[in-house]
Amino acid sequence: MPSAVEVPPRSPWKGARVLALSMLALTLTGSFAARALTHRAGLPPDPSYILLGSVVVLAVAGFSVAWLRPHNSIGWLLLAGVWLQAVSLLSAAYARAAYAASGGHWPLRLGAAWIGTWAWVPSVLLPVAVLPAIYPSGRPTSRRLRLLTLVGSLGVITLTLRAAVGPVDPRDLPAGVAPPITSPGWLATLLTVAAAVLLVGSIALQLLTTAVRARRASFPVRQQLLLLLVSVGVLVLLLPAPVPEPLFTALWSLPGVAVAVGVLRYRLLGMTLVLRRGLFYLPLTVLVALTIAGVSTVIAQWSPSGRLPQVVAAGAVALLVVPVAGWLRRGVDRLVLGSRADPLSAVNRVTWHEAHPDEALASVVAAIADVVDAEYVAVESADGTTLAEHGDRPGPTDRIPLSRAGTPLGALVISHVPDATGRSMVDALATHVASIVRAQRLTSKLEHARKRAEASRAAERERIRQDMHDGLGPALSGISLTLQAAHGLVEIDAHAAQAVLVRARQETDAAVAEVRRVLDELRPVALDGDDLAAAVRHTARSMGFGTTGRPAFALTCDKVLMPARVEDAAYRIINEALHNVVRHADATRCDVALSCVDGVLVVRVVDDGQGFTAEATPGVGLGSMQHRARTAGGQLTISSPPCSGSCGTLVEARLPVPVPS
Repeated sequence: MPSAVEVPPRSPWKGARVLALSMLALTLTGSFAARALTHRAGLPPDPSYILLGSVVVLAVAGFSVAWLRPHNSIGWLLLAGVWLQAVSLLSAAYARAAYAASGGHWPLRLGAAWIGTWAWVPSVLLPVAVLPAIYPSGRPTSRRLRLLTLVGSLGVITLTLRAAVGPVDPRDLPAGVAPPITSPGWLATLLTVAAAVLLVGSIALQLLTTAVRARRASFPVRQQLLLLLVSVGVLVLLLPAPVPEPLFTALWSLPGVAVAVGVLRYRLLGMTLVLRRGLFYLPLTVLVALTIAGVSTVIAQWSPSGRLPQVVAAGAVALLVVPVAGWLRRGVDRLVLGSRADPLSAVNRVTWHEAHPDEALASVVAAIADVVDAEYVAVESADGTTLAEHGDRPGPTDRIPLSRAGTPLGALVISHVPDATGRSMVDALATHVASIVRAQRLTSKLEHARKRAEASRAAERERIRQDMHDGLGPALSGISLTLQAAHGLVEIDAHAAQAVLVRARQETDAAVAEVRRVLDELRPVALDGDDLAAAVRHTARSMGFGTTGRPAFALTCDKVLMPARVEDAAYRIINEALHNVVRHADATRCDVALSCVDGVLVVRVVDDGQGFTAEATPGVGLGSMQHRARTAGGQLTISSPPCSGSCGTLVEARLPVPVPS
């Protein structure tokens, strides 16, 4: 039998996008068909091109959101509203054409006329009654917003029911046609009052809640909410006002466009600049107009002729509007830009954390994301490790290198910054972030050195305690007993007492040698806080290597894990060899190399000095190095090849490194 063919699962959004495309096509087709139908029937073309333009704009906005963000219910809500508007336009156009046609009766003409009287109501009210509570995520994010969504929906349903069963404006029906459903006057009044209470309360609370959310939010939510707030606010103010119908029709799609821009938010399409200027110039223009009108009216009562009212009004505008404009500018910038409105506060927030490195980077990246309205900010070390991050990485990011004193420290990784001002702030803050990264690096090194010093000190104390307990303590006790025995023999047997004192002296010499051994095995102070390579570099600097008149110095070191005993021996050998180079070699360069070959630490100190001859007598330093190598279980060779010039000296120690079990 042929094997069954597996059918790949269908994308859950493929059908949704087909539905969105179908709703867009039906909406546009129905709207333009309505105009064509009335024109063909010889009636004045309706709807107007302004209304058709608003329908097209709102339909495209809803379709864009539904297509690109199918999981977001806002796109579907916009499409449903504009689809109902198209149904209303087509039904009304069909009814007018049917009743105007001569001969015969068109089917369902009365039902179409009735649908045309109420289907438009949800399309007008949905953008102001429901959208603020579910924007921008497509669902209410709190219990309060869920309640406001429910109340707004009930208000829309109530007013739609009122339009469907209540008295109808004669302009909404063809001439001479009575509505198919007529409700009692008390029911129409009840529905009107209920709808007004529900809608006014819901819309007012939603706008207030949106304003509070915008005040507390950061980029991009702040700009998204402000877009909706301004657009819906304009529409709400125009609803009860006696504005020309074409103007209201043109502005009807404004909330839908704002919602689409906010949800898709591709750089918010420059709306931040529009918001700043709109929120500044609109109230300022109203203030100037009211000031001129009010002052001119009052002065005209006293001096109706002449230019005195205009002059006084101009002076009042100059005295009142200029300071108010500065206050309004700061308020609008603070509302729209948030922390970015005050760059100094951003710098202060970042530099404050420089004094608190323990909690710095996590707070600093959050502060930078807030003040420059970035979705994602992170600090990476030079090796690419993420030290701190804020937000979710959106995709492509920018990298700003971080360095101090020419030393690369990593990079500041940031997502898109909305404008040039934000980019300048990022460049300025990068210097402070570099200081914080460097401070944390130094703090980490200091903490590592402290722990290393504590461990070394504890190990040293334990070794000295054991040496005192096992060696020096019993030796001193034996000396004390020997002297006590000699004291008892002085008067009885002077010869025997003398022999006992000789033995006591020998024991004392042994104890002194033991003390010297303990002191000789003390861990070098240079190794307490650093590893072997850092301690060698520090020692070379303290001897003057690399300075004027002293030999140049170079160190190469492999990463080698070694016990403290081997590390101490290697350091002391190198230290003594460097001293010999400075005192005796008359060299211009010294190279130190540390490597591990087959479990053996190879220490090489090479200089280009005058070297030594075979007849030279080894000094105390060379003997000390030989002793250190033997103590660590290794061997030391010192060579200087014979030549006529400066052939230098090679000190090579081979110290076994035990393999950890």
